[in-house]
Amino acid sequence: MSKLWNELEVLNIVKKKKNILFILGGVIKWAVIGALVGLIPIALGGLDVKWLVCFIGYPAFFIGFLCSVIYIYNNEFS
Repeated sequence: MSKLWNELEVLNIVKKKKNILFILGGVIKWAVIGALVGLIPIALGGLDVKWLVCFIGYPAFFIGFLCSVIYIYNNEFS
């Protein structure tokens, strides 16, 4: 997370836009990781495609969104 934050720090953009891009980047990163992990059991024939939504959604929300918001909260107010 800190690597993405440092890359956004280099860009001279407004704080609100930087926060939105950081959260969006975290959500997209963890959604892609969840999709890659979810494709393994689907490719092996163990699960239905509707499980892919769970493999994408849970990491994207809990790790990507919530951890990004907590990271911003700790970085902005420390």
